[in-house]
Amino acid sequence: MPRLVSDGIPDRVDAARTTQHGLSFVPWIWMANLAQPGVVDGPCTFERAIDTVIECDYLLSQSGRGLKYSADPKLVIKAGAADPAGAADDGGLTGGAASALTLPLDGDAKMLEINGDASGAMLAHYKELRAIVMEQIHGNRASADKISAAQSGRAMEMMCQSLVWLADRLRLSYGEYGLLSLYRMICRFSSVVAGGIKIGGEDHVGLEPDGLALQWPPYFPSTDPELLQLAQGLATAVASGFMSSETACSIYAAKVGTASPQEEWNRVLDELSDPVLIAKRQGAANAAKADRQAAGSGRTETRQATA
Repeated sequence: MPRLVSDGIPDRVDAARTTQHGLSFVPWIWMANLAQPGVVDGPCTFERAIDTVIECDYLLSQSGRGLKYSADPKLVIKAGAADPAGAADDGGLTGGAASALTLPLDGDAKMLEINGDASGAMLAHYKELRAIVMEQIHGNRASADKISAAQSGRAMEMMCQSLVWLADRLRLSYGEYGLLSLYRMICRFSSVVAGGIKIGGEDHVGLEPDGLALQWPPYFPSTDPELLQLAQGLATAVASGFMSSETACSIYAAKVGTASPQEEWNRVLDELSDPVLIAKRQGAANAAKADRQAAGSGRTETRQATA
C-alpha cells in the first residue's frame, strides 16, 4: 500500500506482492526534466510562458469581440435643442435605405465601432507578447515570411540558437542522465541474469558499460557548399602537414553523418591499396592537369592574337 515517506520504512513487507530479484541494484531509472540526477521533479519547461499565453488569449478574445461589434455598430444620436412647441421626435428607428435620419442643425449621429488604428495596435501588441513567449520557452523568434532564400546549416543553427540551447539541455536530462544510464543498466543485466540477455537474436553475457556514449546528429544538415568548403580546408591542412589524413577523414565523415568514421577510414585505406583505383585516380589527375595547361595556353594565345 502507498505510504508517506515521513512514516519511515514499514515494519513488514507484503510477501504476496514482493519478488526477490537478486540483482543487487534497483532496476529503474528516474529522469527529471531539465535537472540533474537526484532531483525528484524538475522544473516545467514552459512555466514562465503560461501567464503570457493567457494574456495573449484574453487580448485576442477582446479584439475579436470588438471586430464583431464593428460589423453591427451601435448608432448614437445627439439630439439638438427641443423645438419651441416642446415636441421632440424620439420614436424608434429602423435600418434600411428608406429610413433617413432627420436631425436638428446642432444634432449629430455617430457609430460606436473600432477603427483600423485600434485593431492594428492590438495586433502589434499581440506580436510583442508572442515574441516574449517564444523567448521564454527558448523558441525560434525568426519569421518564415522574412526568409527569402534557403539558408546554410550554420545560419539556421544560429537563427534557432535559443531552441538549440533548450534541446541541448533536454539531451542532457533525457540522454546522458536517462538513456545512457538505461544502457548501463542493461549491461549490468547481462552480468547477473542467467544466460545473459538477448539483443538482436544473439545472447550477450557480461557486457561492459565502459566506452558507452551517445552520438547526436547535427540539428541542421550541412549544405553542399559547406561540405565543399570543409573538404577544401581539410585537404589544405593535410597537404600543409598540419593534420593527418586519418583525422581529416574522421572530421569529414562525422560532418557528413557517417555511422562510423573509423570504418570509413578503413575503407579509404583499402582503396589506397587497390592498384586499379590508384591507376584510375592517377589518370584522372593527369587529365585534369592537362586540361588546366591547355586552358592556360589558350588564354595566352588569345591575348597574343588580340595584341
